[in-house]
Amino acid sequence: MPASIIEIAIKALKKGGIIAFPTDTVYGLAVDAQNDEAVGKLFKLKKRPSDKAVPIMISDIADIQLVATEFPENARKLCTKYWPGALTVILEKTDTVSSVITGGINKVGIRIPDHDLVLELLREFGEPLAVTSANISGEEAITDFVQLADKFGRNLDFIIAGTVVHGRVSTVVDFTLNPPRVLREGVIKIDRELGL
Repeated sequence: MPASIIEIAIKALKKGGIIAFPTDTVYGLAVDAQNDEAVGKLFKLKKRPSDKAVPIMISDIADIQLVATEFPENARKLCTKYWPGALTVILEKTDTVSSVITGGINKVGIRIPDHDLVLELLREFGEPLAVTSANISGEEAITDFVQLADKFGRNLDFIIAGTVVHGRVSTVVDFTLNPPRVLREGVIKIDRELGL
């Protein structure tokens, strides 16, 4: 029986590879968040400055405790409303989250994507993934499979083909600040909910 797409993707991740897949926002590039060498390869591929953090994807809101030391009530309410979805929240990181991922700072971006295939991959892999938009740092995020294959194909260990939902990046809110601050407005507009 041939291996499933998910099984092939997981095998590539466990070998320290970089994979790509469509999400609800844009195409993502992903590595095992526990593998610093793989995270380093991801930074290099994207030409991303080492002090610019990469967010983490999880499959369930209960997994927050694996990557964040605190989950403030205002963040919890927003995540309960918009997850799975195009919302990335920044929280104080746990010691288990590598400083390579976070660019040396003590906080991490976290998201649960609204994409069945990616959620299945996350659940089957069983650990958080470091996932960033498929693009060279500073360029527009890729939303098209052909463009992805052309730009990154030979440098990726596996690509899951598919369709993105929104074609726009996630909204990013930093809950380590008081009051919380929207760092990037994407698919979701939430300023009023934060009282901003």
